[in-house]
Amino acid sequence: FFDPVQNAFRVAPMTIGQIVKSAGKRQGELESQAVSLQSHWLNHHLISLVGLRRDSDTNYTAADPVVLPDGNIDAATLVLPTTPSSTNVANSPSFSVVAVLPDKVRSLLPFDSTLRAYWNTSKNFTPSGQRRNAFNEEIGTPAGETTERGIMLTTFRGKLDLRLNWFKTSAQNASDSAVAAASAINSTYTIVDYMLLADANRLQTRDWGYSSFATFTDVALAHFNALPKRLRIGDAYNFNPRLVRGANGTYTLEREPITNVASTTDYVAKGLELEAALNVTSRWRIAFNAAKTETVKSNVGTDLRAYVDEYRSNLQQINPQLLSGARQPGQQAGAWGEVFNGSVIVPLQIAERTAGSPSPELVKWRWSLVNRYDFAARPLKGLYVGGAVRWQQRAVIGYPYITDSTGVQAADLTNPYFGQADFRGDAFIGYRRDNLFGRKLRWSLQLNARNIVGDDDLIVVTANYDGTPGALRIPPEKVWFLTSTFQF
Repeated sequence: FFDPVQNAFRVAPMTIGQIVKSAGKRQGELESQAVSLQSHWLNHHLISLVGLRRDSDTNYTAADPVVLPDGNIDAATLVLPTTPSSTNVANSPSFSVVAVLPDKVRSLLPFDSTLRAYWNTSKNFTPSGQRRNAFNEEIGTPAGETTERGIMLTTFRGKLDLRLNWFKTSAQNASDSAVAAASAINSTYTIVDYMLLADANRLQTRDWGYSSFATFTDVALAHFNALPKRLRIGDAYNFNPRLVRGANGTYTLEREPITNVASTTDYVAKGLELEAALNVTSRWRIAFNAAKTETVKSNVGTDLRAYVDEYRSNLQQINPQLLSGARQPGQQAGAWGEVFNGSVIVPLQIAERTAGSPSPELVKWRWSLVNRYDFAARPLKGLYVGGAVRWQQRAVIGYPYITDSTGVQAADLTNPYFGQADFRGDAFIGYRRDNLFGRKLRWSLQLNARNIVGDDDLIVVTANYDGTPGALRIPPEKVWFLTSTFQF
């Protein structure tokens, strides 16, 4: 194992504390109170519901523990503070109205139909715990508002139920996984480690584009010193990465992650949803759902943009070779600035350039269908079978890079890479019996087969600039499970 105290690899008995360089301890408390009032108006033809919920989200984060001289972490020093690290309190009102046609008007509709209309609006509070931006500054809790309106129709004497729903959801300060805030500080950790390793391997700075520096350790120190001044570093902020000089004069980087680092965005999602349930017979039921959603983002990654602009400016001012020098001396000679651009800046540019228009990285269309039949005639009475299929449209997973007129690498948003559309299906069969053993005991046995329809290939989540897979995930697993239920 690598001993950070001796700054060398050793073959000796070890403890977990000697290889774990940091530890954290957090606690979250959520308190909620709610009140609601339902009222019936106009002889029960208008129903209103008014509600109010109050949420208090309190979080505690322990300071970094003390590292003992032997390299172990002193767990006794990992203590939660008595005062909260962050507290978010929000009031979330809601209001809804449902209108039902009077009997005299309803009798004029064909096929013994019933028509209802509804409207509701509510503010949303999402307790997310403690979050920090790329500067290690506290981020407030996400908040939003949802408005829905629609109609519900029951017709053909109850055989067909239809619901058409229009919705709009707005959110502020929501975490955006498309913009990785952690990549900013991690890119510095990576280049610093590469520079320290280059010195350990006795490489020459002049051979790898750093001729202005006497040693690679000087390059590492310059990168670390170029971090934005706004970045909150220190034990008081639970974030204290540092370059530690050992007894032999060599440096070791002690990394630390920013607690729940996130980049935020505001967005507005609008869509339409159709639900239909058809009772073909008293024992055969089909349900269908289709939805269209378009999401428009704004204020994307503003903190991360400020971080990368200041960091690149600092590097350029200290010495341009910090950007043009080799990304990994001894292994890769390409400029480190290109790596930083590709891993941090270009994804941010994509998010910024697509802001204000429907986000192509999010699925627009999806639908699902569920089918079930219950047998009534002997000897199959009590047996039922069914299945479900679901589909969602393909989405953008990446973009090729092009060089613009200024010589800067950027994403070509006009020629995106698409993932695959997803189609999957399930099946089930079961048996149900009432009055088991002559008693008021209901028993059911059901076998489910989930995802028996669908590809087994790995799913590409993101694509690199050349179209090759950047990240993949395992497809939903095929699962068979048997459930036995007793009701009495």
